[in-house]
Amino acid sequence: KLSTGAEQDIIVMPDEALLTALNELKTTNGLTFELNEIVEGNTRKAVFSAKATNPGKFLGIFKIIAKVQAQVDAEDGSVKVKKPWWSFLAKGI
Repeated sequence: KLSTGAEQDIIVMPDEALLTALNELKTTNGLTFELNEIVEGNTRKAVFSAKATNPGKFLGIFKIIAKVQAQVDAEDGSVKVKKPWWSFLAKGI
């Protein structure tokens, strides 16, 4: 049940969503995994959210730790990965 009272089917099971998220994130450092509700435009939907930290090198010189997130849609299994905007300048993220 969503916060609006509407019901949504969860077709993708949590273990399947976790494996999908891990394949996209490529790390388990500081991993958290939970079922969340997000708003996209005027619609609300349930997604599995996996958050982790990923070590890398900024400009190939400076050691950094970036926060990465993968959201797996609970209905169709589609994945959306969120990385810092500067991740294109970093290696290993």
